[in-house]
Amino acid sequence: PLLCLSLANNNIKALPRDLFIDLDSLIELDLRGNAFECDCRAKWLMTWLKNTNATVSDVVCAGPEDMKGKRLNDMTSLQNECVSTGEKHLKSLSVDTFSYKNDVYVAISAPSTESCMIFQWDHIEMNFRTYDNITGKF
Repeated sequence: PLLCLSLANNNIKALPRDLFIDLDSLIELDLRGNAFECDCRAKWLMTWLKNTNATVSDVVCAGPEDMKGKRLNDMTSLQNECVSTGEKHLKSLSVDTFSYKNDVYVAISAPSTESCMIFQWDHIEMNFRTYDNITGKF
């Protein structure tokens, strides 16, 4: 099993969500010397840092400007939570739920926009996240 992992000094700005989810044996993680963007993409990492038993080096934010120099390890929330306030005006809407391999999905189709949005349930964040967007014409 992987016990120690160094990703130090790799100019990393963001890490893929749930990167460490299967690394239960990890006891040490070195993330020093990277340029992390502490925006909503880092929310999962902030939560993981709070819950992991591994020893993790300081994750210092390089941006956005108001977060520069702050430690992600010490934060409890991010000001930039990526909340969309945009409105979508739809003439008609069809919503269906389905399960596949123990995951729950919601498909929202909007014929007037010729698109179908698919959302997947996020078991960590406890909400739906965008999974796919299918466009087409009849």
